[in-house]
Amino acid sequence: MFDARSFPRRYADIRSDKDIMAETSSFAHELGLESLVIGYINPALSERAFFLYDKPPVQFDIPNVADIDPVIAMIRAKKPRPFHWNGLTYKGFDHIYEVGRAYGIRSGIIAPIRPGGRRRLSISLDSPYEIDGTPAQIADKVAALGKFAHGLAGAMIARYDHRSKLEVALNEDEKEMLKRLFGGCPPHDLPFKLRRGHDFVRITLTNAARKLGTNNPDTAAALAWHLGVLT
Repeated sequence: MFDARSFPRRYADIRSDKDIMAETSSFAHELGLESLVIGYINPALSERAFFLYDKPPVQFDIPNVADIDPVIAMIRAKKPRPFHWNGLTYKGFDHIYEVGRAYGIRSGIIAPIRPGGRRRLSISLDSPYEIDGTPAQIADKVAALGKFAHGLAGAMIARYDHRSKLEVALNEDEKEMLKRLFGGCPPHDLPFKLRRGHDFVRITLTNAARKLGTNNPDTAAALAWHLGVLT
């Protein structure tokens, strides 16, 4: 069973999207749940939302589904709270619920939180079955997910706010050169590969490295890749 006292330690070794997925998946299994979706956005830095999921996302093909889905409405609430949902939540919206069931999703718990500023984070843990447990036991799972989400928010903010800043700071030429460096292209081959002047390539790599807090383009390329800026 889950132990909320261990939550702070769970985030200490998070360094990548893979780590975030691994920790969340492990927690989901502790609650007896399976698939997961994590979404994060900080509109103060970028309108881009970051999503992590372990299964292909549901394709509803229903016009304006985001405006009528009752679960999405609860996630978007001004003061959202973690909640449990199932078929009863979709009363009157059975056509939406049936699409989810076709993808093997019948119920779940969701923690939509506001970790500060305009940031929004949502963690959804789903199940192909009705969630086991009494109402009190399910409420405990919902509360545990809320605590987990608030702890994970620290790792998400550190990673994705930094990524958003770099995505804005690095121009397309800098990203392309760093991506090629990380892929194994020698720096002296970049002018030929990109059809750019040697001085332009040298200055661009120098500027990119400085933006990443280093003076070495190879180090900068590795940093940018691991931060997810070059995907």
